[in-house]
Amino acid sequence: MQYNNLSKTSLKVSILSLGTMMFGGQTSEADSLKIMDYAFEHGINFFDTANSYNQGESEKIVGKGLKGRRDEIILATKVRGNMGENPNNAGLSRRNILSAVDASLKRLDTDYIDIYYMHAPDYETSIEESIETMSSLVKSGKIRYIGVSNYAAWQIADMLSICDKRNYIAPIITQNVYNPITRGIETELVPFLKAHDMGMAIYNPIAGGLLAGKHKPGQPAENTRFANNGAYFDRYWSDENFAAADKLTQIAGKCGLSILQLAMKWCAAQESVTSIISGVSRLAQIEQNIASIEGEPLDVETLLKCDDVWRSLAGTRFGYNR
Repeated sequence: MQYNNLSKTSLKVSILSLGTMMFGGQTSEADSLKIMDYAFEHGINFFDTANSYNQGESEKIVGKGLKGRRDEIILATKVRGNMGENPNNAGLSRRNILSAVDASLKRLDTDYIDIYYMHAPDYETSIEESIETMSSLVKSGKIRYIGVSNYAAWQIADMLSICDKRNYIAPIITQNVYNPITRGIETELVPFLKAHDMGMAIYNPIAGGLLAGKHKPGQPAENTRFANNGAYFDRYWSDENFAAADKLTQIAGKCGLSILQLAMKWCAAQESVTSIISGVSRLAQIEQNIASIEGEPLDVETLLKCDDVWRSLAGTRFGYNR
């Protein structure tokens, strides 16, 4: 397993991190714990969850799986999502962050969270209120580092400016969607992260399964994210993406790889990527994803061919011209 330094720290995190969104929902507790055991035994030390994943059930299961290995795990969870009918149990207000972190710590059965992400922007709360509260949690010892998720470059820039002026503790990592057919962040966010020395954990490395080779135009495969989650269908299900996946399949075949292996190796080859979140629902999937990044990395010629596929897909939407 490859390990990367988390920006601005000496922490080393595995190139693959375990995403637990399905734990406590589609994936039973028993199966979830088996997945955690396998991931840990094969070198994954970065576990990712969120309070809103199955309304806290994921955190409870992750907490059980941490027993006896907490000090060896870099644990990330998130705050922002709606956690009940009370309208104040959501968002990034001081009230909700302070309540949510204590609830997460209890579910996770731990004294601290290594990385606490603001799961998405909250346009009803000032960035200053949110980041000041997050900074106070670092100072109190409840969390070790601050992360952001699904923020644009300009929003992170505003946050860093506020932290500099107010002497707050700044975020060190972002979490964003990124894969060979979803590369819009390369225009602004990726150069921004490089300039400001921030890490990035990425999710959807195989585009919700579209780059796993199991979907065909028409009806999504059963018991998959496309069949069970409308957001994934809206994000990826298009004729253009299927055409791009076909091109990537051909490129992969010439390298002796599956399209899944190509996608995972492509993500691992990106300099801006600190860790690839492997969100799984079955043990076989984490086994497959770990195996997919083993062996030789992609060569320059193959990476350039992947670039061509993205350019044909993106057109001029993200500053590309043919």
